[in-house]
Amino acid sequence: MDFISLTLEDFAHFFNGHDFTQELLVQLQPIVSACVAGLDYIHCHDIIHGDIKPSNILLRPIEQGSGLGIQLQGARFQPMYCDFSAARGNSFDCPPSESAGTYDFMAPELFSLSAPDNWTTLASDVYALGVSIIYMVTGQSPYGYAQNAFQRRAMAMSARPLEAACSVMQAAMKVQQTGLEEWVDGAVKPKALHRCSAREWKSSMMDMSSR
Repeated sequence: MDFISLTLEDFAHFFNGHDFTQELLVQLQPIVSACVAGLDYIHCHDIIHGDIKPSNILLRPIEQGSGLGIQLQGARFQPMYCDFSAARGNSFDCPPSESAGTYDFMAPELFSLSAPDNWTTLASDVYALGVSIIYMVTGQSPYGYAQNAFQRRAMAMSARPLEAACSVMQAAMKVQQTGLEEWVDGAVKPKALHRCSAREWKSSMMDMSSR
């Protein structure tokens, strides 16, 4: 297998460690679109990933850039999902093999204490990717300023990641500069029934790209 050392988490830290130049900004929407298309592919095969977060999305370079140390500026990437240890089939006959998830990227319904209400679903995957994209643009979890794990959990349960991210002035500016809200708004709805599917999200990203 190829060795791919770069994750979406690494990219987020690098991206937010430099000025928001136009050359960097134009890389974001293609990465988001490719992540959404990849999720649609997984879901079309009736697979629920179950643990989507920035560290579980690899970025394979398909065109090297130049400058800025680790050569991200001007580069192009193919996102690849990894760590399917919490994956399951999209059926209630196929329960999760283990409880997985990081508070920050868990959909609110997964905090339920009763099964199957707290089983991962296609909709919880969509939510997790939405929060992961917020992380990519802002450089940290929307709940990164929580004082402890209990507060972090409570904030995640409130299911308002965009609002939480924008409570920090610097992050709010990045959200505005990139158009992030339009990219993820349909994915991070508090109610699972109100979220877009990966296929609908993919279609909306294609529409945005063609403008």
